Order: sequence, then C-alpha cells, then structure tokens
Amino acid sequence: MSRPVEIPARIPASMFSVVLGLSGLGQSWRVAARLWDTPAWVGEAILGVALLVWLGLLLSYALYAWREPGRTIEEFRHPVAGSTPALVGIATMLICQAVLPHSRGFAWAIAIFGLAWHLLFSVWHTGTLWQGGRQSSDSVPTLYLPTVAGNFTSAAALGALGATGWAWLLLGMGVFSWLALRV
Repeated sequence: MSRPVEIPARIPASMFSVVLGLSGLGQSWRVAARLWDTPAWVGEAILGVALLVWLGLLLSYALYAWREPGRTIEEFRHPVAGSTPALVGIATMLICQAVLPHSRGFAWAIAIFGLAWHLLFSVWHTGTLWQGGRQSSDSVPTLYLPTVAGNFTSAAALGALGATGWAWLLLGMGVFSWLALRV
C-alpha cells in the first residue's frame, strides 16, 4: 500500500531558490542551443522541470501558509529570513520567461501574479525596515532580494513580454534600491 504524500512540517520560502538555479541553467542552455547548436530539447526539459518544481513549491507553500499561518508570519517577520519570501515573486518572473516561447497568454498571467507578489511584498518588507529597530548584524545579502532582485527579474520578464516602459521603470527601481541599501 502506498502512503499519501505528506507535506513537510515546514516549507521555507528559501526553497524557491531551487527554481532560480534550474531556470538559470535552462535559459543558459537555450542560449547555447542558438549559439553552439547544442540540443534545444535539453534546455526545454530543464525549464520544464523548473516549472514543475515551481508549481509544486507554490502549492506546497500556499498549503503550508494556510495550515500554519503563525509560522508563516513568523518567517515574514524574521530579521534575516524575512526577505526570502521575495523568492516567490522572483521565481515566478523567471518561470514567466521560461513559458513565454510556448504561451504568451500564460506568461502574462504568471507575470501579473509574480509582479503583484513582488510589489506587495517589497512595499510591506521595506515598510518594516523603515520602522527601525534593526540590528546591523541582520543586514545580510538576503536583504537585497525584495527590492533589488525582485525589480531586476520583473524588469527582465516585462521586457521579454514587450512592456519595455515598465521594464525600464523596474530596472531603475532596482538600481536605486541597490544603491540605497549599499550606503
């Protein structure tokens, strides 16, 4: 008898970083297929796996947040791990670029969801930073995820979709966020 699949007790948002790696590898293989005549199906297969991982994580994370809202809120408010939920939007924007050659409509739907998550989470997260009370030891690289990486990946996805005006705006927001966080 097979057991039903169990959702782990804790699914951190940082798990979405797996999608970043798979998407990067798949997109790199797409470029390699154009430049060096490598088999294109390898890149598409990797991006297919990235899509499946993203879907699985998205459903699992939503179920985890529904079952454990207190622990999810705790993660959002954590001084270091609190930036990692930005990876949900970042991974979504990378998946948008992965599906674009196959379905422009689906890519736009994914982009709207990813952009909404990114903007809402970034505004909320930045607002908590502006309230003060942060220790300098809590300033770790994940702090760049919501406003810098989120804006850069959103700009790339919107640029690929043809919304270049919005892409330039988000790129600029990412650059200025990066500069502001470095000071």
